[in-house]
Amino acid sequence: MGPSGDMGYTWGHYEGKSKDANGNPVLTAGRYMTIWRKGSDGSWKVVLDAGANDVPEGGDCCKLPGTN
Repeated sequence: MGPSGDMGYTWGHYEGKSKDANGNPVLTAGRYMTIWRKGSDGSWKVVLDAGANDVPEGGDCCKLPGTN
């Protein structure tokens, strides 16, 4: 929540389960972030909703230099 109390955010991990065209299970996982703004009527509205799938078997391909 921002200091003025009219903006905030939620973030985390998601996991989705579905089936492909052949009926085989498919797992999708990733991260999301949503930014919210409080309107003049007191209701909360989404300003930004973003997400990205995790790279399957990503290994070291997605690490920044100098990070563990």
